[in-house]
Amino acid sequence: MPIGLIYRTAFFVAVGVNSPHRTVKDLISAAAAAPGKLTYGSNSVGGPLHLGAAQLESATGTKMLHVPYKELSQLYTAVSTGEVDWAMASIASAGPLLKAGKLRFIAVADDARAASMPNVPTLEESGGPRSVKARTWVRLLVPKGTPPAVVTVLNRDLNEVLKQPDVIEKLATFGFVPDPVTPAAFASLIESDTVVYAEVVKRTGASAE
Repeated sequence: MPIGLIYRTAFFVAVGVNSPHRTVKDLISAAAAAPGKLTYGSNSVGGPLHLGAAQLESATGTKMLHVPYKELSQLYTAVSTGEVDWAMASIASAGPLLKAGKLRFIAVADDARAASMPNVPTLEESGGPRSVKARTWVRLLVPKGTPPAVVTVLNRDLNEVLKQPDVIEKLATFGFVPDPVTPAAFASLIESDTVVYAEVVKRTGASAE
């Protein structure tokens, strides 16, 4: 049973600092010019990073090569060196290499720019499709059958914590946005995201491994 959301975050399109691709339009053009040659990485087949990138591939009608890695550190090191051309990333996962000047974020896959990185354009602003939204969220759940009164109290307490300035500030360091919602709104989000990602899996043929 859903209690509430702790935070949401959108993925960024990350490339190596020496990549010739300065915009998402550059990536799309390169992929269209040589189908199957441009590569993108993830840390698991059928995982959030893979499905986020697959959305972009599908929406642009291009064919790219997916290269899975076992660890996030391996993935973003590969992007930074040009072993793979790009990957979806978050500030939390790729922040160290971003700060070290080894990665560049060229777009955020969301409706609006991220407050944590306001200089990074949206996918649409960077020449990509408007329809692609690659996001992830962390949730709080309890066992089915938990009394409604308990659910109400837990949701209230969670949302009060998420409104505290020090909590907001701490989450922001990772690019996370606290998102206090009701259990009903959270259940609706689960339902809508299930539909969206089921369609992505159907279009791309991706499967969890």
